[in-house]
Amino acid sequence: MDYRYSRSLDAMVREQVSLALESMFHLAPTDVATDKQGQDYHYQVNHCCPLAVRCRFDRPVDAPDVDVTFRHTEPAMILRGTYAPLALFLWFQSGVCVAGRLVDVYAMPSLLEREITWNVPPDKTGFVTVTFDELRAERALLRVGDGRHYGNEYLGALAALRRILNHWSKHATPAGGFF
Repeated sequence: MDYRYSRSLDAMVREQVSLALESMFHLAPTDVATDKQGQDYHYQVNHCCPLAVRCRFDRPVDAPDVDVTFRHTEPAMILRGTYAPLALFLWFQSGVCVAGRLVDVYAMPSLLEREITWNVPPDKTGFVTVTFDELRAERALLRVGDGRHYGNEYLGALAALRRILNHWSKHATPAGGFF
């Protein structure tokens, strides 16, 4: 069964995408079935660059400073090049976004040989973890936000984001996007 988030959560997610990408985008959501692939939201940025959005609700207060997780099926998708090149992780407390992290998925260290943490109760799903220290070491963590503002994680992060968006724009179909 598919689920739908509330209109207010949809609006908050769109606002966070806008802040993280500095309004350099056109969003067109794809269907909700992509949740089975691990994304809570899946957008096309500038009509052509896939963006996965992952929402985390009422986690420990320090969670946005520790790590991000991917479903155990996602490392293989990343290896095949079929996963979105950008992932925005959002943390919510009591329904309000308190943190966001924009990640360059293809700059991350490999997740293939990582230990899988299986969900309890067992439902045949699990996840792998990548720490922010690892993402920083690879310059895969592009932008960080507190729910109101986003800043670059390192000098050149915005240029890296623009390169990713431009790459996808160049490989778009004739009806595709522009930047």
